[in-house]
Amino acid sequence: MCIDELENALSVARLNLPSPIRDHDKSFSTQSNRPETPPAQPLPTQQFGVPLEFILSHCGGNIPPIVDQLIEYLEAHALTMEGVFRKSANIGSIKRLQDRINKGEKIDFENDPEYKDNEYVASLHASVLLKTFFRSLGEPLTTNRLYPKLAALSEVSKTEKSAAVKEFVKLLPRENYILLKTVIKFLTRVAENSKVNLMTANNLSVVFGPNLTWPTDQEVPISQLNNLNNFCYKLIVDYDSVFDH
Repeated sequence: MCIDELENALSVARLNLPSPIRDHDKSFSTQSNRPETPPAQPLPTQQFGVPLEFILSHCGGNIPPIVDQLIEYLEAHALTMEGVFRKSANIGSIKRLQDRINKGEKIDFENDPEYKDNEYVASLHASVLLKTFFRSLGEPLTTNRLYPKLAALSEVSKTEKSAAVKEFVKLLPRENYILLKTVIKFLTRVAENSKVNLMTANNLSVVFGPNLTWPTDQEVPISQLNNLNNFCYKLIVDYDSVFDH
């Protein structure tokens, strides 16, 4: 198993590994795949493994269709699912779903033979797909460019943190801002049901913090993880004041 596969299996955005280890891992991958073929051009319908700009330019609208679909299903069926977003799913099953979606197929989580009469598995797969989507964008929703400003939030006092978070999200590209606002609004709904699903704002921030913020163009000290999770936590608990309505 290569590092990329391990990260997917563990549902983490990026393991904090030194560059030499990643380079060594890539050397095995390169050796096993010779002769190397150029990467295939993404399909116009692709939504996993491509940048947000690509998805929106080909699908139209302000939100990737798969995010709309997953949130709609999860809001209707998974808000009371215990441990939603903390559970993992079979890697092969998730990969097959991604392939179907990338080919333009819309997954019917209610009537597909795999899910009919099995709402738990449908909800599990939908929740893992949502996390996987954000990890597959190529860079975090908060962007690599703005990571230094995000890291600097760790120096802001608690009394000024919400205002600083609000100022930070204003710096995001419009499409990133809209998508972040959409997913955070959904997470507030999940947190509202925490007495049943056990997913408090803090628990959700541990899951989504790295998926939404971890930069892909640099190594990040593990000490930053608390700051990134806290940023996500503030987005959830202070949603009404952080985002414009």
